[in-house]
Amino acid sequence: MRGKPRLSTPYSALLWPAVGALGLGGLGVVCYGLAQADVLQAVAVGLLVSLAAASVGALVGFVFGIPRRVENSPVAAQRVYAGNTNLEQVSDWIVKIIIALGLIELNSLATWFGRLSRTLGAALGPAPGSTAVAAGAMAFFAPAGFLVGYLWTRTAFTEALDAGERVVPVAASLTNVQEIVTRTVRQASSDVGMSAFEDGLDHREPVHTAPPHEVASTSDLVVLWREIEDVLAGLLYPLDGADLAPEEIMELLQRRGVLEPRLAQELSHIAEAARQAAAGGRPAEEDRTAVRVRGAAVVAELAKLRRVAPRLFERHVLHTLRETARAGWRVLADPSFDGVGADAMVAAGDRTVVVEVKVLTGRVGGRTRDLFAWLNRLPPDKPVLLVLAGDRSTAPDVPSRYRRGAVRVLMWDAEADHLADAVAELLADQDPATLPASGPAAP
Repeated sequence: MRGKPRLSTPYSALLWPAVGALGLGGLGVVCYGLAQADVLQAVAVGLLVSLAAASVGALVGFVFGIPRRVENSPVAAQRVYAGNTNLEQVSDWIVKIIIALGLIELNSLATWFGRLSRTLGAALGPAPGSTAVAAGAMAFFAPAGFLVGYLWTRTAFTEALDAGERVVPVAASLTNVQEIVTRTVRQASSDVGMSAFEDGLDHREPVHTAPPHEVASTSDLVVLWREIEDVLAGLLYPLDGADLAPEEIMELLQRRGVLEPRLAQELSHIAEAARQAAAGGRPAEEDRTAVRVRGAAVVAELAKLRRVAPRLFERHVLHTLRETARAGWRVLADPSFDGVGADAMVAAGDRTVVVEVKVLTGRVGGRTRDLFAWLNRLPPDKPVLLVLAGDRSTAPDVPSRYRRGAVRVLMWDAEADHLADAVAELLADQDPATLPASGPAAP
């Protein structure tokens, strides 16, 4: 993993020799047992004594080797949750108790060790050297076990704790987000084939002009993600994204075609890193530098999607219309009806449906009035499917009492899967006796 520290490398070089020493000691105990009259008893007791001494030593080594959390670091100051330090406190207490008892009972340790050696030696067998072997096994395996326990704690255990608090790398994701957004905005801004109304109003969604998004600084991952989340929520208009989770916002923006799948994946990666950082994770130095140096630029670039979000939505809906067209349908782009342009028309024999895609900023705003004016100028016998961004809570009341052709509003965020069904219903509802003799003019 990128940015993974290797603080325990010097300890790693000592761990395996210590484990090897334990193995050699065990081999020596087995060799001694094979030379005794009761081989099974001598080998079993010898190995049990050695294992017990090594286990006690390893446990003490583990307690002495538990790493201490650095709470005064800049990363610790950014944490939302503090790490649980109970294990550190307990190990600190046990270490102090062991040292204190060792100093207090120092004079009686030799007596206690001799008595234990004679007891274990008798269990090994009647041989004269059994007591010495038991004493040697304890004297060897306890320190060796301590060394293995201490080194393992400082290597594998510490690295496991460190990995649990390490944040996934984001430097590459920041670069990818910036590149994808730049390409998307450039492509959407250069789309051609825009038709216009007679009064000069473009029926296609425009590229808006918006002031640059100002970001003072992005000091850390949490601040960066908050800025990104604000930008994403703003892209969701006319819906209010303030009460939605980031995952829900990105899902809706993907459904509208504003976020392509790879961009959404990279943003989700940054969101996960921000959650880890907020929970106490430690970003790598490379990522901290990338956030400080390039974070504000990434947010500003992402905010440029506001200029082209309506056009991206329109393009996505028209692409979906072509992809889901049923057998016998013809999808015509940019048809014109007596000088009144539309996004698309679906024809099935003599039956036609006009499809218009819009992002409205409000129920009675300028964009809504323009849509109503366009609808009134369209031939009144034409069935119309209005595909609008948002859900039913943002659906406008479309005046259609002066039209013979049906008008249906499809709110994309909630009804995207019903696009083809809506077109099919409008085609089927037409009365053959009222069908016009002529179709639209060529775009």
